[in-house]
Amino acid sequence: MGWQRLPSGRHKLSPESVTASQRGRLLAAAVQVIGERGWSATRVADVVARAGVSRRTFYELFDGLDACFAEAIESLLDGLLDALDDAARAASGLGFEQRVRLFFDGYVGVLDATPGLARAAHLEMIRATDEIRAQHAALIRALASRMHRALRTSSRGRSVQAPPLEFFVMLIGGMDQLIRERIADGSGSLDGFAARATALVCSAVGAAVRSS
Repeated sequence: MGWQRLPSGRHKLSPESVTASQRGRLLAAAVQVIGERGWSATRVADVVARAGVSRRTFYELFDGLDACFAEAIESLLDGLLDALDDAARAASGLGFEQRVRLFFDGYVGVLDATPGLARAAHLEMIRATDEIRAQHAALIRALASRMHRALRTSSRGRSVQAPPLEFFVMLIGGMDQLIRERIADGSGSLDGFAARATALVCSAVGAAVRSS
C-alpha cells in the first residue's frame, strides 16, 4: 500500500481526493508502525506522525487505532487474495505442486513488498482486538479455500479424493505459525519460505490422498 504526502501550498485536488489521500496514508502508516513496534506499543500519535496527517483528521476518519488497523488489514488482504486469484487463473493446466509454489511465491511477494505487513498480519493481528483476530481467522480460511480449490482443479479428470477443507485450514494454520516463528526470532526473513512451504504442503496432501 503506497502513499504520498499532498503537495505543499495550493493545489487543485478536490476535498474528496484530499480525504482519500489522508485515509490511504493513515492506513499504510498503521500497518508500517504496528509492524515495526507491535500492537501494544503503537499509539495514534505514532501513526499520524508517520502519515503526516493531523490527529484531528485521524479521528474524523476513524473511531480509533483498532478501526484504522482493521480497515488497513482488510484492504491489504483483499488485494492479496485478488492477486492470488489472478495467479490461480494464470496457472490453468499446471499440476498441484506448481500451483502451490505460485501460491506461496505470490503470498511471500506481497508480504515482502508491503512494509510492516508480515509482522502485522502474522503476529500483531492475534494480539489485537476480537474483531482483528476474527479477520486473521477469516484470512486463514480464505487461503485454505484457495489451496483446496487448487487441488480439486488440478485433479480434474483423475480419481483423486481431495481432503476436506478443514485439512487445508490446518495446513495454512501451520504455515501461519512457521511465518510467525521467523518473525519472532528477529530476522523476519522469508527467504526460502515458499520452497519449503510448497514441499511440506505437497507431502502432507500426497499422504492424505494416498490414504483416502
